[in-house]
Amino acid sequence: MNSWRFDQGRLDYFQFDEVKRIARALASINGIPKPSVDADLLREILSKYSSRPFAPTNYTVWRNYKRVFGCLLLATEIAGNIVCTELCNSLATKPDDVDIDNYLGHFATHFYYPSPVFNGYDTTTPQIFPVIAVIKFLLSEYLMKGKSSVSIDEIGSYLIANRVSGIEPVNFYQTLQPMPNLDDLRQVRELVKFI
Repeated sequence: MNSWRFDQGRLDYFQFDEVKRIARALASINGIPKPSVDADLLREILSKYSSRPFAPTNYTVWRNYKRVFGCLLLATEIAGNIVCTELCNSLATKPDDVDIDNYLGHFATHFYYPSPVFNGYDTTTPQIFPVIAVIKFLLSEYLMKGKSSVSIDEIGSYLIANRVSGIEPVNFYQTLQPMPNLDDLRQVRELVKFI
């Protein structure tokens, strides 16, 4: 079973204006080898675009924040180089063409589990689109019960425990029964806060 994961404790870096600033910085160094502590070009470039601290300074920014950049769908590491996504380049070069709705729509349809952002990535495991699953669950709860919200615990017991993928039709979610969920939901809470 895939755990629903996300980066924790860095929600300031996930604000849309900050995402655009990070994208501009990453795009300006696209393709460079990942930096060393002694010459952290990424830290230097980010400081020109962002007021975020990217702490601690005794590690490279890439070492401590590559999961953030990956969760934001901005950049990854390929053969030891920092490589930006098309989304990152679009946010950097045409920031007014990508609004928050465009970004979240892209995020919902491209962020999945298992994710290459996290250790243990397995290409043979079926993909789960957590944002789409949550939206469909919200829709089904509203249509069936008139509820306009769901809790983190409900996401755990209805979605994660039932191993939904997000690909199922909305009426599938109306048939779900709560199941015991053993996952730690702290990272799910961070994902929901980001959304």
